Amino acid sequence: MPEHFIPVRSKGKQKIISAKQVNLKEFTSVLVVAPYNIEDFILATPAIAALKEALPQEGRITAVISGEVKEVAMNTSCIDDILVFKTFNPAKKMSALVRIASGGFDLMVNFNPDILTAVTLGFINGAKARVAYESKANSKLSDSFHNLRLQTIDQPQHKIIRYLSLVRFIGANSYDFMPKISIPEPDAEYAMEFFKKNGIKPGDILVGIHPAMKNEKKRWSINQFARLTNNLIDKFGVKVIVFSRRDEKDRLNEFNVVTKKKAIIVDTFEYMKMAAIAKFMSCYVCNEDDLMHVFSPFTSIIAIWGNTDPEVNKPAGHHNVIITSLEGNADSVPVSKVMEAVKIFFEHEPAI
Repeated sequence: MPEHFIPVRSKGKQKIISAKQVNLKEFTSVLVVAPYNIEDFILATPAIAALKEALPQEGRITAVISGEVKEVAMNTSCIDDILVFKTFNPAKKMSALVRIASGGFDLMVNFNPDILTAVTLGFINGAKARVAYESKANSKLSDSFHNLRLQTIDQPQHKIIRYLSLVRFIGANSYDFMPKISIPEPDAEYAMEFFKKNGIKPGDILVGIHPAMKNEKKRWSINQFARLTNNLIDKFGVKVIVFSRRDEKDRLNEFNVVTKKKAIIVDTFEYMKMAAIAKFMSCYVCNEDDLMHVFSPFTSIIAIWGNTDPEVNKPAGHHNVIITSLEGNADSVPVSKVMEAVKIFFEHEPAI
């Protein structure tokens, strides 16, 4: 049986040939290469938290991230430091490279499938234990920078399980699947001001929606969302809160016209401010979008699915509802079916 890998001896000739050599209690400085998009980053946080829990008390995790996920990464408690590597700012990229090269990391865990990132960071950092999934493309160049490689499996697997399997491979065992993000106090205060400004009071039933999604293959139509909105407001007195992304202004304006401005439009695109609002909603109705993952630790999700497999990418949580259609076309899902799902969550007491 191979002996444990001991970081203090890593400058010598000790070689790592098996994950069984890794004792995480002996590592104090870990580099995590996180997924670059917001959905996958959030789905990777349970694995990062499991890794953090397995380290000694003084162990620290530094995450390599993209600019897109910075706001959320800063509010992920299991991450001690962040390095923005995927960015259009060359100074930030260079700063990250210098930090990685000189950081003295004991261990690198790579959740990111990007081959260029794997090669670049693998080349410049000196960690003797480098963990990743074996490249699907059998890239010898990428694989050469990871001495501990977990073989991929062929069948579909939820991404949370996939990320957790990678850290279990080196001894970080956990069955906690919930994302590990939190809402900072300034964003919680923003939510209270938003409610006050829009006349939202304690006892109001709040339902969030995202009707302006641009991806035609995944979206429920504006007319469907408008009918749902009218039913919720006119029949049940619900206050409907509308979320959107920066590039969805035209469709949002169209929705406003169709619904005669009955719904309340969120006036921010910042993830954690939107999450602070979502915390007080009975549920969030959406298609397969990034916000369902951001909101999943704070509210129930009703996701109207398109033609992809929800078992791979559905949001975390025990009380979510995934609505699919036999045709694989999200817009074929009837309003009545979504309405019935939403009504289930009216029984929850508003938390404002």
